[in-house]
Amino acid sequence: MADIGFLSLPTELHYRIFDYADAQTILISVRRTFKRLKELTDDYDRFQLSFSWQLAMTIKSLVRVIRSENINALTLSNKLQKNTINVFFSLFDKHHFTRLRSLTLVEIHDCELAQVLKNFNMTSLTSLSIKPNEDKHSRT
Repeated sequence: MADIGFLSLPTELHYRIFDYADAQTILISVRRTFKRLKELTDDYDRFQLSFSWQLAMTIKSLVRVIRSENINALTLSNKLQKNTINVFFSLFDKHHFTRLRSLTLVEIHDCELAQVLKNFNMTSLTSLSIKPNEDKHSRT
């Protein structure tokens, strides 16, 4: 029986493995190991990105290597910091999220919801989840 190495596996199997890893692991840890894995991660188009304030610095480093059209699920959370969604829009060109299928918004204010609805193409979404901010005075 031949000994098959990880790098010689078919692309589809690598992608199935990537499906179980977070974007940070794929792009920062896996991508840097071998040229073949860099090529695979560059072409992988099923990233699921969760953006919250505590991850903003990590996301800033991911922005350099991830193409927004390769993200199919996105979570934006204002749970710990109010300005998260504005920071997100300053980092990404929202018009390039052409494969976005799932969008989750956590503790979002009315004005931010309006901004998201205005800036994203909602026709490609198959899932939209909004977990509103419970603050009764959240309107600004």
